[in-house]
Amino acid sequence: MKCDVELFSRLYITCQTIDGNLEDIFQQENQAWPPALSDGGRLRLSTKSDILTCLDDLYPSQTKTHDATCIVLDGAAIKQMMKPAAAKTFDEYAQQVFIPYISSQLRSVSRVDLVWDIYKDDSLKGTARAKRGKGLRRHVVGKAALPGNWQNFLRIDSNKRELFNFLSKIRRSCKEDK
Repeated sequence: MKCDVELFSRLYITCQTIDGNLEDIFQQENQAWPPALSDGGRLRLSTKSDILTCLDDLYPSQTKTHDATCIVLDGAAIKQMMKPAAAKTFDEYAQQVFIPYISSQLRSVSRVDLVWDIYKDDSLKGTARAKRGKGLRRHVVGKAALPGNWQNFLRIDSNKRELFNFLSKIRRSCKEDK
């Protein structure tokens, strides 16, 4: 409430000094983050799955599945889910962990599409990522050793960009494994 009082005071004073129209002023954004996403001027952090609880009452879950010939996978989610395990290099990670997972998806469909995130510096997600802390920058090439701490490696946006690019250009076709 205190923040709102200060904000409205500044707006009112500004309106009087520039001989402005209050309706015009209130049509403009007046905060860095929309109120639904902020808490006292700071970005409100939450878990994406929190929104599902309110949707459960509106839409009953469906058990019926439809036949599909293609599946679209979130590459960033796969890289979070599929830890390096025993792999020592990025090539080994691709061949022993990533490709086998994609190949396993080809058992039920004839095509798999991968979608990758884009990391923009000036975004809501960028602010949330910055709060998670810093990691160690590592150049992603096939023969390079995997980082000891996978989560710290993934905290650097340029590491993820290079990893996504590397995994997207793997020469071995998953379809051959089918």
